[in-house]
Amino acid sequence: MLSRFVVLLVITSSSFSCAYKESKNSEYDQMCDYVQDVLSMDMGQQQKFDYIEKYFSTRVKSKDVKEAYDLIYQISPDQRYKVFKGAVESSSNEQWDCVALEQLFNLRK
Repeated sequence: MLSRFVVLLVITSSSFSCAYKESKNSEYDQMCDYVQDVLSMDMGQQQKFDYIEKYFSTRVKSKDVKEAYDLIYQISPDQRYKVFKGAVESSSNEQWDCVALEQLFNLRK
């Protein structure tokens, strides 16, 4: 089951790879910055999750990024960041990290 999600995430992310290579401020990096900002806010955990969900529904333009984010919650929390990071790196052929997303994926059950 995990391998099915990995393949789906890689395929979903692959069409985003050209845009990722062209811009340092890719949608993945913008997403990471936003999540980092929200996680550092002084508010309850559920409110943070709500802000992040609103961001994804209103500000993320790429259908691929939205799908990858939604799919990641189908696997266990301890595997989410590893799979998501691998999909981003596979599609971009570049190293990528986002500590904020790793924290979010581990917090949200």
